[in-house]
Amino acid sequence: MRLEGMRSLARFIVVGVLALAAVVATQVRTNAAALSDVLARKIIEAQKAEADRLFERALANYGEAMGISKSTPDGVRLILKKRAALFEQLHMPERAEADLSQAIETEPFDPRTLSDRGYFYIRQNRISEALDDFVRGAREKPADAEFLYGAARALVAKGDFKNAAKFYAEAIERAPADGKLYLGRAEAEVRLGQYDLAMADYNQAFSLGIANRDDRFFAFTGRGYISLMNADFGVAVDSFTRALELSPGAPNVLLWRGYAYERQGRRDLALRDFQDALAASPDSEEARSNLARLRTQIAETGGAKR
Repeated sequence: MRLEGMRSLARFIVVGVLALAAVVATQVRTNAAALSDVLARKIIEAQKAEADRLFERALANYGEAMGISKSTPDGVRLILKKRAALFEQLHMPERAEADLSQAIETEPFDPRTLSDRGYFYIRQNRISEALDDFVRGAREKPADAEFLYGAARALVAKGDFKNAAKFYAEAIERAPADGKLYLGRAEAEVRLGQYDLAMADYNQAFSLGIANRDDRFFAFTGRGYISLMNADFGVAVDSFTRALELSPGAPNVLLWRGYAYERQGRRDLALRDFQDALAASPDSEEARSNLARLRTQIAETGGAKR
């Protein structure tokens, strides 16, 4: 009886401990959820203040959010990155950099924060520092193509298209189904005059699918430009038209399509594009000179030809 009683007591203790653990776990989850809700509301308040251009209030809200998120590293990093973006918008790059650096130093270390600071450095034209962050990120996560892509973007900003193309190639090896990598390499190849390689990369990007509207615009523009350089004016017009459907007032694209129309002998359409390009960019000397030249030709020959 005594032994049986001890076994019953042991079972009672075990059940009690398990029940208590379940209650504690539930409470922890509840507290975490409540903390998450409070933090989310505070971030929303900060973003609304930003939208209303109440920047001091937005910074105060981010400060309060930092206090709420102290025990959650992901929350700390999120707030620091959002506040850094606001500081950058307010032309306070030193404070933006300080927040991004603090995000990197927040434990446990998240390599993605290196990418955030890397792109900040590109926007500040601090290319060497941007490269340092992207290369460090690539060492931390060698299978992640995003850091190699970031390094390539930094080199493009520096005007080093040859090495940018090499970084794009490495990124493509790691993520061959990512269309934006081919778009990036195509841009570098166009700048290097490697039009056949660039066209192949644009075509590959389209075959993989280009979801982003801006990316599609640049892809159509790139294909149109290559066709223009190759004197394939019909394909150039088609590509530029697709680009202009996405961004109707793009002055360079209007100029290039106008030139392609002119080379096709469709001077009325070329004239319209040159006029629209000048309207979109009144300071463009190229648009003004092309428009004046074509008007003179039309006047001398007695009218526009289709």
